[in-house]
Amino acid sequence: MKKSNRLDVVCIDLILKYIGNLREAYDTYNITSKVELKRATLCHLAVTQLITNIYQSKQKMSEKIIDDTPIFSRLQKALKAARNIASHEYGELNFGLLHELATELLAKDLIEELEAIKDALKHNS
Repeated sequence: MKKSNRLDVVCIDLILKYIGNLREAYDTYNITSKVELKRATLCHLAVTQLITNIYQSKQKMSEKIIDDTPIFSRLQKALKAARNIASHEYGELNFGLLHELATELLAKDLIEELEAIKDALKHNS
């Protein structure tokens, strides 16, 4: 694998791991709405941390890879906003936005998209 692709593959692997952790948190607490997310304090703490981790991993990826990942690219602004609010203004957390972003991150299409990009990077080495 090319050195230039290695970091992108590592970041995608981490993001997929964090998405899996997000799924586990949602399943453990049976979260299906922003109200349930707000009530489940441990879950929303986990979700905010996982979104922060996803954002930080995304920051290390090349712009070309992000641009080649349409769903992930579309979520960039929401990831940044959620990460900033979670990190700096926790009392102002918008559970509707947080739940909507988590739901989009858990979408099968995004996971498949990230897996496809990762496979392409591995094969282009």
